[in-house]
This record gives sequence, structure tokens and C-alpha cells, in this order.
Amino acid sequence: MKKQNKRDLILDAMQSLMSQNLASTATVSDIAKHAGIAKGGIYYYFSSKDEILDAVLERSYSQTIEQSWSLIESKGLDALSKIKQIFQMCVYPDIALHQQEMLNYLHLQDDLNLHHKFLALTIREFTPILTKIIQQGERENTLHCEFPEQTSEIVLSMLVFLLDHTIFACKDSDIPKKLHALAIMLERSMNAPKGSFDFLYAEFEHEKSNET
Repeated sequence: MKKQNKRDLILDAMQSLMSQNLASTATVSDIAKHAGIAKGGIYYYFSSKDEILDAVLERSYSQTIEQSWSLIESKGLDALSKIKQIFQMCVYPDIALHQQEMLNYLHLQDDLNLHHKFLALTIREFTPILTKIIQQGERENTLHCEFPEQTSEIVLSMLVFLLDHTIFACKDSDIPKKLHALAIMLERSMNAPKGSFDFLYAEFEHEKSNET
């Protein structure tokens, strides 16, 4: 059996345990049994259960990252349209995580460490993507940003941390106000056309109105 195939078996086993709500109490031995391999085979690839969870998280997110890099190459979209799609991934992480098992685990389990790793992963992976899109906006003369990379990191940090209930106690009614304030800040700081970032709070308010 190829090494990569066995590694995937381990990750598949962990996702299966997640789908059964057994991951939080599962041991390395349980994961190995579920994967149909010896316990020692686990330690060839991972030093701990936490490392397995990290790898499952990264694999769950990999499809979104690949799609986002492809978005950069799209000739039919301007920079502001691309930014809208990227921001939606951050404001609505359910869109970004394709594997339902990982999504349920992050929502239901008291695993703040993994949840915070997910937030950090979002910032790390999307920063270079957003940077290139802002640079496209510079070429299109719709955005003017002196420090694209640093601005990207700051904006993404604001999005994922300020809106996260595990870090800040935030009422749902406060979120549109925060997003509205951020939209104004982005518009002014990057000299963007008026209303360029209104989608941030407008779509969130639309989602909430549909729930009532």
C-alpha cells in the first residue's frame, strides 16, 4: 500500500468518527482500528490525535483554497467581484468547509484549539489570494492600496475574529453594524467606488430577514 493511501485511510477514519460524534472521545487505537491498520502505522504519519485532526481540517479546506486560487486567474471577473467571493468564504465559513463531518465537529465539539487553528488557517491561506486580487484592483484603477499584503492580513483577521462567537461575545444584531463599519473603512482606505463593499452587511441582513 502506498504511503499516501494509508495516510488518507487514517484521515478518512477520523472523518467517519466525526460523522458518528465519536471523534472527541476516540483514542489513537480507535482511529487505527477504524482505519484497519496497526496502531504503529498511525505514528508513522502522525505523532498524535491532534495532528490527525489538523490534517483533516487542512484537507477539508484544500478544495476551497484551490478554487480561490483559480478565481484569481478568472478573466471574466473584476477585482471587486472576486473580493466579494473571498469575503463570503470568511463571513460564512459553512461555504468554505466542504466536508460536513469537519463542519459539524467544529460546531458541536468543545475543541477551541482546533477552532482557532481553523481561523488562523483562513487568514494564512487567504492573505496571498486577497493580496493578488487587490493588486488586480490597482491595475483596474478601482482600488488604491499602499500595502496590499498587510492590508489583506488585517482585513481577514478582522473578519474571522471579530465575527467569531468563541472569541467575542457578539449579538447577531450587532454583526451587520460591524460589517457596515468595516465596509466603510475599506471603501475609504482603498479609495474604492462608493458602495463597493456594501455586500458585506447587505447580504447578512438578507440572510437574517429570510430566517424570520
